[in-house]
Amino acid sequence: PATGSSRTPPDVTYSTCGDKTVTLTVTLPNGCSAMDVITLSTDVTDPILMIPPDITVNCDVGVDTSNTGSATASDQCGHTITYSDNPIPGNCPYNYQIQRTWTVTDACGNSDFGIQTITVQDTTTPTVTCNVANLVLECNQNYNSEISQWLSDAVDDLEQGASDNCGSVTVTHDYISDIPNLDCAAQTGEEVIFTITDECGNFTTCTALIIIDDTEPPTITCSIDPLILECDEDYTNEIFMWLNTTMSDLQTDAMDDCGLPLTVTHDWDSIALPTLDCNGVLGLSITFTIVDNCGNFTTCQGLILIEDTQPPIVTCNLDDLQLQCDADPSTYTPIITQWISDMHDSLLTKAVDDSNVPLTVSDDWIGTLPTLDCNGSIGVTVTFEVEDE
Repeated sequence: PATGSSRTPPDVTYSTCGDKTVTLTVTLPNGCSAMDVITLSTDVTDPILMIPPDITVNCDVGVDTSNTGSATASDQCGHTITYSDNPIPGNCPYNYQIQRTWTVTDACGNSDFGIQTITVQDTTTPTVTCNVANLVLECNQNYNSEISQWLSDAVDDLEQGASDNCGSVTVTHDYISDIPNLDCAAQTGEEVIFTITDECGNFTTCTALIIIDDTEPPTITCSIDPLILECDEDYTNEIFMWLNTTMSDLQTDAMDDCGLPLTVTHDWDSIALPTLDCNGVLGLSITFTIVDNCGNFTTCQGLILIEDTQPPIVTCNLDDLQLQCDADPSTYTPIITQWISDMHDSLLTKAVDDSNVPLTVSDDWIGTLPTLDCNGSIGVTVTFEVEDE
């Protein structure tokens, strides 16, 4: 071989994989040559794959690689990264796992793979505005239809107003059949819990009350007979008896939606009395008040009258007038007139009346003179009448 000269072989690049045979021929200037054959092995080195870590995401986030991460790889030659998903169901539609298998392959078929576990969960409760108004029932002892309608409307409103980050919601309630006690203040009652649940069992609750109230007064037909008192100045016992009897009758006749005992009162102060009304029209008005347990009331009016139907009492022991036979009959008239006046005065002195009102005396003499009766038994009869006001 020649000395004093050398040459470096050129670089060789291959676009396909597989073993390559290279023949190297060296030719010297003097025409001498030498040849050598070598075999080059293909790419048999696997790429190095780096997968993203296992991750837990909420169901409303999504499982694309922008949220769960992407794999990377290194290789001395070109490579391609792919993945495939294998869903594993959980206990509800939005609780599950995905086994994501990442694979990297280079141009010569060398590959590597790894499995990333993606856990999808739904832990968020539904959102809802609790705007269920309390159900206030009148005390009419017929509640079932009203309660059923209220429950149905409340469930519909909550279902329409609720939202969930994943899936749909259902609304239930815990009411069975309990009827609350009457609360006149309309503040307490039977609590009903409405539960809004998503498809994975996350839930929130709203509460409302069923209240029994009473705003209706008792009902009654007011037919109170007036108390008519005779003018005898002794009224207290009669008035109290009338008051007690009237209150008992009203309590028996009155009705109330709640079916509870009613209270009846009156406003007589034990002092006031009506004035005498001979026509039996004007008197003392008494208000009877029928009250239920919640203070709702209705009233009836009764009347106490003082009348005077009893005549004055008088002892009729009047002296008859005996006239002497006078030749001039005109002298009788003044005598008779004076006698009549005296009888008036005498009767007013003797007469008494329960009403203690002024009395008047009248007579029916019209001027008629008696005729002579020698036996003194036949004459003109004069009738006196004592009258109160």
